[in-house]
Amino acid sequence: MLVSLIVENFKSIKHRQELYMEKAYKTSRKNSTLHKVKNYPASGIQLLNSVILFGPNGAGKSNVLEVLALLKKIVTKRVTDSEQLIEYTPYLFDDKTKNSPTILAVEFIYNDLLYKYEIHFTDQAINYECIYLYDSKYENFEEKIKRIDDKFFGVSTDYISILKQIKSNESMIYKLQDVNCKLTVDVYKWFKTIKTGSTYIDIDAVSNKNTKEKILKLARSCGISISNYEFIEERQQDFPELLKQFINENFDNKVNDELPFLEKRQRMLVYHPAGNNPLFLDDESRGTYKFMALLMSILTAEENSIFILDEFDSSLHNLLAKALLQIISKSKKIQFLLSSHNMNLIDTDLNKEQIYIVEKDNNEEITSFESLYDKNDSDRDLSSYSKYYANLYGGLPNIAYEEISEIMDEN
Repeated sequence: MLVSLIVENFKSIKHRQELYMEKAYKTSRKNSTLHKVKNYPASGIQLLNSVILFGPNGAGKSNVLEVLALLKKIVTKRVTDSEQLIEYTPYLFDDKTKNSPTILAVEFIYNDLLYKYEIHFTDQAINYECIYLYDSKYENFEEKIKRIDDKFFGVSTDYISILKQIKSNESMIYKLQDVNCKLTVDVYKWFKTIKTGSTYIDIDAVSNKNTKEKILKLARSCGISISNYEFIEERQQDFPELLKQFINENFDNKVNDELPFLEKRQRMLVYHPAGNNPLFLDDESRGTYKFMALLMSILTAEENSIFILDEFDSSLHNLLAKALLQIISKSKKIQFLLSSHNMNLIDTDLNKEQIYIVEKDNNEEITSFESLYDKNDSDRDLSSYSKYYANLYGGLPNIAYEEISEIMDEN
């Protein structure tokens, strides 16, 4: 489970920013309150199951969410070409940062162990990489395996031959987990729990009788009039007839329905109470398709999965978005990192530490973000919605309506 995320010099994020999945304590969580937790794991850590980033277009919400996806890619993908560039996008509006490493770090729990993983990199090479393990005796993280450029520390001599194979643009995690180096296996497996997007549907899981019944009940409870669904197999779209004719007339390998590149796929048919003629789910409205895909993904997710959903409520009616948020809040042992433009959601049953306001300095184009809890928002006289539009939290779009009218009225 994710505990915290740290990012610096990545896209519009110039300065170090931190996002916490811990439930709030009485003191500020800045500078990692986690380190004050005594006797972990015996004491446990109370974690949030969701955090939502709110803010205007272009503020940098998507950039924050991209961090985990990028980390997963760096850690879990094999690198075959030593010349392959790393996906490096630093803050570009400063001569110093545009040539400095991006710094990313996560604190997480896996198999009841509290880890921290940190990496510094440019497009050419990983400059620093470290796995830390929390030491309850000293109430701090202890370095376990570390890499500085091409030098490695804390690794058993059994793996010397493997270390020599690690490329400068390749994470040490992938190579070491491949030979069952214990700590790297845990880190690798944790990153594999990160789910980006929601379009993948586990057909076997959602076809299970009990799961299917729950999905249909929830859909009906949310105003989606789908009474049943099933999956059918069909071939991908055939070659256009003219192209097929040309190939058949000019080449020995004929195009026919048995060729392997005409792959089969499963499509979902949905039934409505109004009649027996089904529709394909992808022919439904965009909102219905998205809601059903999300619902199925959530209800069949593996334990400890982390969903990264940018604009999770796009195409959804405000009330349906609130219903989806209720489903998310009731999903145990799964975490969600979300973004939204729908400020009506800010006054749902969310704790203040679950709500982050993302804003961008208009002069320097620098993204920053902070939770309402860390903004010390204790005023109960106004709703969070009212305080946001009164610009008490920041992150409000700077729109000059009168100027727009004047410009449009010009000849």
